[in-house]
Formats: sequence, structure tokens, C-alpha cells
Amino acid sequence: MSVGYQQEGCNLPKGFRTFARVGVWAYRRYIGTLRVVWLEESGEPLEDCPPKGAILAGWHHHQFLVPGLLGPKGVYFVVSRSMGAELLKTAARVFGSDFVQGVRGIEGPKTTVHLLRLLKEGNSVAIAPDGPRGPRFLAKPGPAYLALRLGVPLIPVAMASSPRVRNPFSWDRYWIPLPFARLVVVVGKPLFLPQAQGTLKVRIEHGRCRIQDTLNRLDRLALAFLKSSPQRRKV
Repeated sequence: MSVGYQQEGCNLPKGFRTFARVGVWAYRRYIGTLRVVWLEESGEPLEDCPPKGAILAGWHHHQFLVPGLLGPKGVYFVVSRSMGAELLKTAARVFGSDFVQGVRGIEGPKTTVHLLRLLKEGNSVAIAPDGPRGPRFLAKPGPAYLALRLGVPLIPVAMASSPRVRNPFSWDRYWIPLPFARLVVVVGKPLFLPQAQGTLKVRIEHGRCRIQDTLNRLDRLALAFLKSSPQRRKV
């Protein structure tokens, strides 16, 4: 895959790209140790991969796992400008996917236009609605706008793992499963946001709230499924 529109990344220290390749090599092997279970929100095993041409949305604290789990499915990732994002870019390509550089300010609309083009072409994109800087668990309007503009489904995704370690100093308090940990991935029902219900601003806000409520509900559901100790099943 190739991405037609990208922004320059952050200024990287000398030798960072070599470090990134080594890090992704280790990350790939780490992902293979996880005991992953893919479930529908009903609790039944997920039989099919998420549909193409969809927006996959999950909270930012799951970002560490996204390239290894969704990369093999050919999903484009929206990443920010940071050294951590540089690692995500490398990981995305290693796992057979690619990325879109998300930016704010005057360049932001170019990213939106590119995401619209990717979706129109039948590609799927993965977005953290509360990224890149929070507030935590508060959805931004971008994913709702994309879904409304094209009428494409939005697929909510949530994860839970045990044992894991958490970074209490990060704004999103992201967590990382320990090697060989159990990991539950819950893929929710597709959300189709209403196309004719008030002004565009009202519809975007309604969609934003719906995405936010759904992701919070699925996060709680993933934790409940984790406690039930499901058997390993990879998709």
C-alpha cells in the first residue's frame, strides 16, 4: 500500500530509525505470544474480519496493540507527530498496512480529504476518537464527520488484557499486556449515523456522543469478558 498524502514526521535523533526497526522486530514476536480472543459484543466468537471501507474506532489507550492486531487486516492508521508515532508507522508497514499523518491547524483539512479518498476507494481506517492529546475518553467530532459525509459504517473496537502494565504519567494512561497475557478484543456492531436529522452540526454532535457512549460501553464489556476467561481464538 502507499499513502498519497503524508506530513513530515517529528525531528528524530540519529539512529532512531535503526532502533525502530529493531523495536518492531521485537514487537512482532511479542504480539505472537499474546493469547488473543476476538469476540462480538454478544460474546460470541468473531467469525469475520471487520468490513472493508469502514472506520474502526477505539480509545487511544489501545494504540500500542493496534498495528499488531489490525495491521495484518490492511487497515490504515491515523498517527500524530511524535517519536511514538514513528514506531507505529514502522510497525504498520511491517504488518502489511500503512498510515496517514494526522495534523492540526491549517494542514488538518488535507488529512481529512485524504481519509475521505481512502474510504471512497474501499479502504478501512483506524482512528482514536480521543487522540492525539485527549481529554481521555472524550470523542472528537472527526470520526462522526467522516462517517456522515460518506455514509460508511463506524466499527467500535475495545480491548482488555491481563496481566498488564499501565503508564500512569501518560494523558491516556495507556496499558501494555505482559508477554503471554490474555487479550480480549471486542468488535461492536457497525454504527450507521443518521443522514437526515437536523443540521450537519447537530448530526455530527449526535454521532460524536453515540461513538463516545458505545466505546465506553464496549470497554466495560471487554473487561467483563476478560474476567470470564474465554478460550483462545485468533481471527
